[in-house]
Amino acid sequence: MRQFKISHPGEIIARDLEDLGVSGRRFALNIGVTPATVSRFLAGKTALTPTLAIRIAAALGSTPEFWLRLQSA
Repeated sequence: MRQFKISHPGEIIARDLEDLGVSGRRFALNIGVTPATVSRFLAGKTALTPTLAIRIAAALGSTPEFWLRLQSA
């Protein structure tokens, strides 16, 4: 059976933001967190917290549970 590397949620969002032409700084301002927090998260250096999951879900039209489950996969 083939195994796939599951990406950190931040890496997935980073790719999406790049495709949309949205900077990490702009995304941070939109979700109400510091650019440093978003930068570490997008680089896969910090884990997704429930609070950050709520903010991301609201901005992207998804659910916090989706992002938290993705992280735990």
